Amino acid sequence: MMRQLLALLVSLWLGLSPALANNLVINPYAFGALTLSQLTTATSTSSSITVPASVQQGDLLVLADWADNDDGTTIPTDVVPSGWTGVAEEGASSNVVDPYAARFRLSAKIAGPSDASASVTGMNDDQELKIIVVFRPSRALASISPLGAVGVMSGESNPSGDDIAALGGSAPLVVIGAFAALGSAGAPNLSSRSLSASDGEQTAVIVAETAPRMYLAWKIYNTAPANVSIDIGDEGFLNTYAGAYIEAD
Repeated sequence: MMRQLLALLVSLWLGLSPALANNLVINPYAFGALTLSQLTTATSTSSSITVPASVQQGDLLVLADWADNDDGTTIPTDVVPSGWTGVAEEGASSNVVDPYAARFRLSAKIAGPSDASASVTGMNDDQELKIIVVFRPSRALASISPLGAVGVMSGESNPSGDDIAALGGSAPLVVIGAFAALGSAGAPNLSSRSLSASDGEQTAVIVAETAPRMYLAWKIYNTAPANVSIDIGDEGFLNTYAGAYIEAD
């Protein structure tokens, strides 16, 4: 019945006969509300990361990128990969245990026709961690708007938390929260990380002395967006969180 009704509406709009319009192939997503769902993830411990092969044109891709070096003063050079949009960034140095400096970068993009299995180059220094999270829309996205960025990188202390103010955003949107730190005796577990509303998360880690660990968490709002609190405790040094929300259309 719905198909016949749509065909009748199309015939009136285009001036076609009802019989001809009834043979048209109707895309149901074109007439429904846009929604998002989380599809898959990828991780890397190098300067580049491979986009999952299952990515389709129009998907939403989110990249979390961490790099650190051991001179304690030179923060790694910021990189927003070609074709991506910068969402949030934090950088700092620390002299606890060993001198280290680090930078975190969050980026996003709408997948193009050649992004599946593509290699994405980000920051490159003594150590790197990268995570890609893929979100599948109910129809190919035309635009994204990263908004409400918050974050901190605390060299030697427990940073204060903040709110990602997604309440005023337009659904559908996805809230992104990222966490990272270096440990004084091996990779920290980041057990103090907190995103007050979450649908899932992905981690990346280098298991070695003072090695970094990073988490990327997300919360999808297909309706009724809400503010989301983000925080991390003292996990060692270079305690980091960063977050934002991304509207999709």
